[in-house]
Amino acid sequence: MHRCLQIHEVLEMTLGNLTPENRIDSKGLTCLARTSKLFHDPALDILWKTQNTVANLLRCMPADVVKIHYFQPQTPYKKAELRLLRPIMASDWERPRLYNRCVKILASLPNTSVSASDILPALAMSLPFDSVFPELTDLSWVSGFEQDFDYIRLFLAQGLTKIRIHCDDSFDQLSLLSVLDRKCSSLTDVTIYTGDILEEVSPWIGMILSALVRGQRNLHSLAIQMTDMAALEHVALL
Repeated sequence: MHRCLQIHEVLEMTLGNLTPENRIDSKGLTCLARTSKLFHDPALDILWKTQNTVANLLRCMPADVVKIHYFQPQTPYKKAELRLLRPIMASDWERPRLYNRCVKILASLPNTSVSASDILPALAMSLPFDSVFPELTDLSWVSGFEQDFDYIRLFLAQGLTKIRIHCDDSFDQLSLLSVLDRKCSSLTDVTIYTGDILEEVSPWIGMILSALVRGQRNLHSLAIQMTDMAALEHVALL
């Protein structure tokens, strides 16, 4: 092996040309990770960096914990889901722990091919650490499964800098926004879409969004539907 590959920056640039945008690139990175200890960690970092579901991590658990159920007929928004086969034990997290810190970007979108909705309640009960992905920096939560929003806190890592949330105007979902600035104090990019605002909710959402904005100290980008003058003045002073 050429000695130049022992230079971390050169190795990163080399592996960076194999971003897993398709199965061929993913297969190449997987092979490299198994080829040498030198390639192992950098290749895994690239393979795991961006995820659109927690399903891949859960599939690292023992085979008797979860299974994939394929829907018939399949639709673009509902193809398959993970189903829990038994209680999650502490030892089941040993292998997922090897990979969860590699995930930096999570984009939970409506067209996610494998849903983990059925397993999220057990995940919340058994999670042995604060966040499923402790090193997550970018979170997009536009799930096609409304009930999944209740578990978004599992993915609010302390180092999160970018967040995009699509929530409805229910009081339970809006309540999350009131603690977002305390859970994620390093946010720089915030996008929150709340859909159509019901009349009885409107006063509350204005107060909640204003408090959220005024709690931020590092904002570079902000996209929300409404706020008040106090929040606008705070943004102007940043």
